[in-house]
Amino acid sequence: MRCPALSVISGHDGGVGGADRFGGLLGIDPDNTSAGGARTGSAPSTGSPTEAVSIDDRLVGHEVHVAAAHAQMLYERGYLERGEFEVLTRALWVIADEHRRGQWRVASRGATAQSVIDAELHRLVGEVARKTRLGCSPVDRATAAVRLCAIEAIHDLRELGESLLGELDALIAEQGEIPLSVTSGSRRRLPASVALWAHAYHAELSDDLRRLETATERVSLNPLGSASAYGMAVVDVDRDRLSELLGFAADEEAMTVAPFARGKPEAGLLFEIVLLDLDLGRLADDLIAFASVDPRFEGPTPEGHRIGETWASICDRAAMASGELQISLGLVGRSSTGSPEEVRHLADPLFRTIDSTARNITLLVESIPRVRFDAIV
Repeated sequence: MRCPALSVISGHDGGVGGADRFGGLLGIDPDNTSAGGARTGSAPSTGSPTEAVSIDDRLVGHEVHVAAAHAQMLYERGYLERGEFEVLTRALWVIADEHRRGQWRVASRGATAQSVIDAELHRLVGEVARKTRLGCSPVDRATAAVRLCAIEAIHDLRELGESLLGELDALIAEQGEIPLSVTSGSRRRLPASVALWAHAYHAELSDDLRRLETATERVSLNPLGSASAYGMAVVDVDRDRLSELLGFAADEEAMTVAPFARGKPEAGLLFEIVLLDLDLGRLADDLIAFASVDPRFEGPTPEGHRIGETWASICDRAAMASGELQISLGLVGRSSTGSPEEVRHLADPLFRTIDSTARNITLLVESIPRVRFDAIV
């Protein structure tokens, strides 16, 4: 009976024919490790680690966007003079530009993005900065910034996911007819061919991405204008205009439900991300099982790690994602104070998991083009 062998061809000389073998099922193709050999749609290599950006610093641009949109709405409704609006808008974009160029960081100031921006705005324009808070509660503003940041991050995550689906399609087209052993050690029964195995993951990951898009719809609701559920008795806030300026799909209704709903859309989104991450972990676990027959592989990944270690790290991060969901649900259950700090704490597990999942997808997108199933007797 013919069973597949997964050979890993490293980029250095060694072994038989320059190939070190890692396991019975997986191979690394050096022709696909260079920029010229990368498939269209593949995620860029993350060979060198980048400086981590704190969640607060990631929110700065979105906090500025929310404040600028609110100022424009107030100007259009007659609550700001033209001169005040222009001064505020210029100052907000100066703040955003200084942050973008690294002149200051929220993480070094021990505060939230919102409080640092307010302090910088007051430094630049004085008392007129207080008018940006007219009809805009701090918690609504913080929630809006978190949601805008989440929408952007999920868009990028889904694009990465589509790249992974493309790599699975290419694997099926190139090696789909190669038979698989029906069992791998004591593991469950496996599909009988590379195509059947890869199709199963393609279908599940596609479903994960669709569910992620659906969950994003609830996060796409505009919380601004609720005044933390008290409503606006004095300021006539145009919530529809704010939704238009910020790109929200609709207003969050009813306003009085805000304290009860706080954190729930984000937790629902996190749940779908965790399901995606668990499937990524299963995929990496299968690759480890396929490659575990012969442990002699020493070839490096683009990051310099052994390929087995890379897949193991994916499994570890996927397992930890469930813990982030538990943290999120615990925070939602006790959410009561309605402060920007509380909203910030609710955002922590969401963005940590988004980053972790993006990392897992990127590593799979980088490694799957180098997989070579070899049928042997």
